Amino acid sequence: MNRVQSFVISLIIFFTFIPNLLACGALDGRGLHCTVSKNDNDDINGYSIGHESFFYFQGKEVLEPYFRADETPIMIGNNNLGVYYLDSKIMKWGEETYFLNRANLELRKVDAGNVYFNCELISNPLRKIMKYFQPKIDEVKSSMARMNK
Repeated sequence: MNRVQSFVISLIIFFTFIPNLLACGALDGRGLHCTVSKNDNDDINGYSIGHESFFYFQGKEVLEPYFRADETPIMIGNNNLGVYYLDSKIMKWGEETYFLNRANLELRKVDAGNVYFNCELISNPLRKIMKYFQPKIDEVKSSMARMNK
């Protein structure tokens, strides 16, 4: 095999495998704030219009924060949804697959009917997540203070 053939084969291998390697971990340190904009079947899948979700990408895994009022101290917990995969058309983690429209950051989840999410890419997700949950934290603290009087 001559140098030109070796070079061409190397380029083919590079452009075949490298995008997938780069995609895994490409969102690390960032997050998505998503709001359900349309749901074809909310009776089955439970997503109501306006429902908000956060996804935080760290260490090639995706975490979904949630409010834990049942804990002392009150805290924000995280569900580890597993390793994520991202390419130009889909995002996957665990058993979830979302079709991605990169032009408007819309995700479409096929789960007993289509669920559409309008998303915002967040460069400092922890700050935005805490800001989102702060009113709930304040409400629980206020309620606890009234009960202790």
